[in-house]
This record gives sequence, C-alpha cells and structure tokens, in this order.
Amino acid sequence: MKDRDVGCWWPMFHWTDRMIQVHGLYCTIALLLRAMVSRQVREAGVELPLPRLWAELEQVQEVVNVYPGRSGRQPPYGKRWAAS
Repeated sequence: MKDRDVGCWWPMFHWTDRMIQVHGLYCTIALLLRAMVSRQVREAGVELPLPRLWAELEQVQEVVNVYPGRSGRQPPYGKRWAAS
C-alpha cells in the first residue's frame, strides 16, 4: 500500500473535494485490480515477484477477447485491441 510508484495515491494534482474523491476512487480501483491480477497469477502457479510481473505485463502489445457464439454451432468471434 505504501508503494509510491505503481497504483498509489500520489501524485495528486487536484484541489476540489469532488476531484479528490474521484482520484481516491481510481486509486482504490487500481489497487483492487492489482490484487486481483496478482491472485490469478499465483493461482495459475506462476511464481513471479510483483515488480517482474508488472514488467512482463507492460510488454503486452495486443489483447484478443474471444466471445462464444450465440448458439453452440457458431464459431466464436473476437475483438482485437492493439496497444497504442
């Protein structure tokens, strides 16, 4: 939680209460996503220290989401998301 480099509260460049609340929400969501990814990687049996895991994930250039067809006979379709 005290990591000031990845998924942390600082730096915060907001001065209004509303923007500080939104910033806090985004930081909380980021911490939850980090914990979820870390848990899934651990459950998959991959033993990597967290800094190395994040370095590996930064190398991802493209993600393909595959959705099942509406009926069992149709092939799955997917969407490609390229990193920009």
